[in-house]
Amino acid sequence: MNPRERQSPSASVPPNPAGDRSPEHWGIELSSADAAAIEALLAQGLDAEACTHAHGERARRCAEILGLLGCVPASKLDEALIDATILRVVQARRLETEALAPVDDDALEALVEAGFNPERCPGGVRRRASEHAELLNALHVDVCPVKRETLVGSTLAMVQSRIDVEDQRRSLAEQPRWRPSMRVTDLVSVAALLLITGVVLTPMVGAMRGVAQATSCQAGMFGAMRGFAAYASDYRELLPMASESSAGRSWWNIGKREESNSANLFTMVRASYAKTSDLACPGNARACRSEDRAKADDWSNSDEISYSYQNLFATERPRWTQPTTVIVLADRSPVTVRAMRGEWFNPIANSDNHMQRGQNVLMNDGSVQWLTNPVVSRAGVNTPVGSPMGADNIWLPQALEEAIARFQSPTHARPLSGTESPAGATDVFLSP
Repeated sequence: MNPRERQSPSASVPPNPAGDRSPEHWGIELSSADAAAIEALLAQGLDAEACTHAHGERARRCAEILGLLGCVPASKLDEALIDATILRVVQARRLETEALAPVDDDALEALVEAGFNPERCPGGVRRRASEHAELLNALHVDVCPVKRETLVGSTLAMVQSRIDVEDQRRSLAEQPRWRPSMRVTDLVSVAALLLITGVVLTPMVGAMRGVAQATSCQAGMFGAMRGFAAYASDYRELLPMASESSAGRSWWNIGKREESNSANLFTMVRASYAKTSDLACPGNARACRSEDRAKADDWSNSDEISYSYQNLFATERPRWTQPTTVIVLADRSPVTVRAMRGEWFNPIANSDNHMQRGQNVLMNDGSVQWLTNPVVSRAGVNTPVGSPMGADNIWLPQALEEAIARFQSPTHARPLSGTESPAGATDVFLSP
């Protein structure tokens, strides 16, 4: 094969933005003459002597190179071995979308919920959680607290870039590159090995992506917390409000300042107490992150909203600082998202922002917590729930909670009407 007949890298493949130096990004392709010789060689079952005179010399050289892989003419291959290898490839493809083993998935979930401390995990998964922790500890680097937020952002951007490159590479690998008549056992075995490797790595990448999004979401909530504190300092410890927000009025007409609870939260952006990026969760792909919207009254639609805010359409409202600690902000409520579409909903579902694994919440004392259940004690998040009437569902007003409590283990309820109000300053009801 003549190297001068190969196309230049810039002519075949665009530069790789991630800086990947792997061979598939070098952009080298066969010349038209070499490609024709390969096609002729494959058509003759890798027998160079049977090729036409026009391709004879090049086909012979190609056969010599393929001979380094241990290839033989198709007539000498073991058909049973070929069929068995292809069957293994098919089985590997079927396993491609499988997740971690249930026990490993539970261990990883428990480790995240325990703040990556395996000693706090349940005894049944503690050993596996410790093994996960050892693997994750290899990624630990001591960072100056001042630079932590910048480092988290750049690391997440790099992780997402590598994930995008891997997704593109897998998409290209799935495209047919060989004629059906080609049966080279060594190449098929390599393909099977790559598929099996993908099955092992994909669940881990997905889990790490979820952890990264939850961590970035917490960083954004801390930015919102600073905005709440600054607003409260300027407005006698009140929570941000855009209108009178009278009890009984509609509160889910997004875009209408007088009829939208989300407009109350958007006051933070409009008054320059927070940035739109502080109120955009990484788990919401359609979240509004443009600073050009800073002078608007509200988000343009519900899909742009990442967080649910304490419903202020009430006669009594909580303050930023008060004796009772309550939740004032959380990942977007799955209840109001479905209720606004007129659908039935699961009242104890977790937020869709993090694939219903849980939700980050911001308390009116400035702390941020991760909840795996939207039902908390009315006395505080860390207090055990004693009875159904002593529990507070952060997605619903107290009146609707009491109605649902009459049912045993409710999994769905009728839609909200959009005019409900919290029962008081300690009744957490986040919307929309």
